[in-house]
Amino acid sequence: MAGLAAIQTAKNMGSIVRAFDVRRPVTKEQVESMGATFLEVPFEEDGSGAGGYVKEMSDDFKKSIQLHSCQRLL
Repeated sequence: MAGLAAIQTAKNMGSIVRAFDVRRPVTKEQVESMGATFLEVPFEEDGSGAGGYVKEMSDDFKKSIQLHSCQRLL
């Protein structure tokens, strides 16, 4: 919820907003409904945990997201 509020605040200030969340199936729609771009990571692993929280991601996923994030910045 705090992430969506931050997205809205940034959008209200005129920012271009991109967001990512490991609980992709649910959060992608929420992020896009706020007017932000959802960043896709080419790695299939569900980060949903018990009670709507996230679980710790595998080391392979962490490496993939680091590489993908660096490529997006360049």
